[in-house]
Amino acid sequence: PNYYGINSIGANVLAEMDADYSGNIDDLEKELTTAGSLNYKIPGVEGLSAKVFYSYKFENRDLSNYRKRYDLYSYDATTESYNPTVLQNPTELSKSNRNRVQTVFQGSLSYTKSFFTKHNVKALALFERRYFNSDYLYGYRQFALEGLEQLDLGNLANQNLNGSSAYEAREGYVGKLNYDYDNKYLLEFS
Repeated sequence: PNYYGINSIGANVLAEMDADYSGNIDDLEKELTTAGSLNYKIPGVEGLSAKVFYSYKFENRDLSNYRKRYDLYSYDATTESYNPTVLQNPTELSKSNRNRVQTVFQGSLSYTKSFFTKHNVKALALFERRYFNSDYLYGYRQFALEGLEQLDLGNLANQNLNGSSAYEAREGYVGKLNYDYDNKYLLEFS
């Protein structure tokens, strides 16, 4: 017969790679990242411009680990029989899901002007808002029967369910003023 044999460390790589025999891991990750900005020169005020920037990032990970009970065999020449060794007993399923969202918004006004050919002024006023949200959920159950790859069909004993979430928001303001004379002498305030 075609049995998966057991090696000296109590494993068999071929059996572990056979999803129908020992189970499987499905790991699906999705990510979306977008960013955009607009620049606008304000008419009527030479050197004055406005800028808006926004970025959005979404991440999702779904992980499913289905570990089936399976046997590896060692041959006993004296009895001419195959002796099973049970691994991953009982069959178990763990699933987890993680979602993350991060946004960044920036709005700024900048001003650049030269006076009398040697006096140069630059100014910047900037506002930034960052937001981060993360949610995580994990579930685990053991199974008396194989082939029931759904958490709600598992045994009630030894079940596990937990999760977490995190929220973070920040706002910041920056102001900066530069003056230089003839591109040689510089004063800067922020």
